[in-house]
Amino acid sequence: MFNKDISDKLVELYGEENVILFSKMESTRNSLIFDELEANSYTDIDEHSFERDWWRENGRRLENTRVNNLNPSK
Repeated sequence: MFNKDISDKLVELYGEENVILFSKMESTRNSLIFDELEANSYTDIDEHSFERDWWRENGRRLENTRVNNLNPSK
């Protein structure tokens, strides 16, 4: 299952607001792991940077969608 599929299912189950928070938390979790691995000179850390960035952008995308949906002039 891809991140987009997971995010969509989470929105369906828990709503956008909760998935925005989850996205921020998941991005932070992967950032912490990435930073720790990088500090200890691990080289296989690309997955954590990808996950960090993907979930951060997912949260931003959902926030922008939410804001646009609340603004009737758009």
